[in-house]
Amino acid sequence: MIILRGRRSMWLCIALMLVMLSASRAEGTSLSYTYSYWREMMPAPQAFVPVRAVNGQELGVGPFSSPQDLFATEAGSIYILDSGNNRILQLDPKWQVERVIDSFTQGESKDTLNSPTGIHVSESGDLYIADRGNGRILVLNADLSAKLIIESPALQAPEYFEADFRFRPDKITSDNEGTIYVIATGVYDGILEFDIQGRFLGFKGAPRVAPSVMDYLWRRIATEAQRERMALFLPVEHSNLAVDDRGFVYATAIGEGLPIEERIRRLNTAGRDILIRSQVLPPIGDFVEADDANSSMVDILPGDCGTYSVLDRVRGRVFAYGSTGNLLYVFGGLGNTLGTFRNPVALASFDGNMLVLDSLKNSVTVFTPTKYQGTIFAALDSYAAGDFDGAAGRWAEVLGLNTNYDLAYTGTGNAHLMQGEYRKAMEAFRLANNRPAYSE
Repeated sequence: MIILRGRRSMWLCIALMLVMLSASRAEGTSLSYTYSYWREMMPAPQAFVPVRAVNGQELGVGPFSSPQDLFATEAGSIYILDSGNNRILQLDPKWQVERVIDSFTQGESKDTLNSPTGIHVSESGDLYIADRGNGRILVLNADLSAKLIIESPALQAPEYFEADFRFRPDKITSDNEGTIYVIATGVYDGILEFDIQGRFLGFKGAPRVAPSVMDYLWRRIATEAQRERMALFLPVEHSNLAVDDRGFVYATAIGEGLPIEERIRRLNTAGRDILIRSQVLPPIGDFVEADDANSSMVDILPGDCGTYSVLDRVRGRVFAYGSTGNLLYVFGGLGNTLGTFRNPVALASFDGNMLVLDSLKNSVTVFTPTKYQGTIFAALDSYAAGDFDGAAGRWAEVLGLNTNYDLAYTGTGNAHLMQGEYRKAMEAFRLANNRPAYSE
């Protein structure tokens, strides 16, 4: 149990974190922490613990070669996109190989994959594949017959692309209506959107900015379509995406096109970013000094109760956030031991477990949740269901495991507030350093 609390214990917390960091760097162990109101690292119990690492040799299919994506269905099928071997491995819930997908049929002919980098599987079992090397999107039926093949969108709408544009799809997802969303290399105007028939609908999620003088000059010689595109998009390169059960597109962005606070995004049907962000501790991964590298998110996974998890390739950590942008927990790290990574590239969740794919280790690490993680989600579930007494009780359990957990105090305060217990709510918000809630 962690029993440190308040500003007076700051130096002791810092000393403890330094010890933990040193041990983590030396041994390559997973580091668990949260952040205080002052953006100080605060040690925390482990939310997930690693139980195994699965590789191709163990599965009996030979070594993986630079795998790039991972997907798990609610039914329990697990798909590993083994990019360097131009194949997809479909596994059952017990991690037994059901089939190796390295080709598909088009009528009477057979076709193969070429350096695929993204996969999504619908509830009906259709496979959506970003077949990067072949410059196309594949939608395959469950029997591996081609349902839809989408070539370069420049063939449908050349006015939106440069003359030498080469279609290299990287990541793909789809919503329940069959709309397809694609991230492609060299496309900075947003996420490519296609309808269920493969028709290109345009770009989604490109932030708009005011035009410069050069923009005005270019508009004088640009075509009408080019002028519409200039309206004035700030170039953004997305790195990954996923759709939640309500149809919102979660996406991660990299590079300098967006402020660090806006590189995790939640897009509505109009393409507007509606992610809720805390002003004090926005969801950006680690808070670092000016000369340190910021977190760079390479995958995102929506969860229950409006939560989401993101994967940072810089420090090999998974950050989980609540619906209001509050950090729930962190796990993972860089290293060679079980539970750490060399180049993490993809996240998936199955039966409560978290799966992380590493393209250099050529393996999938399986993490199982702890009591700490389960109690946090039980509190969130109770509050979402309107069981405020239950939520307060669950948050009290969390505080019994980690008294440095500001979010538990905020959660307790919200529960008391909904019950009309204003003094108790104020005290909880004070302990959480939640100044906006306390002042209200």
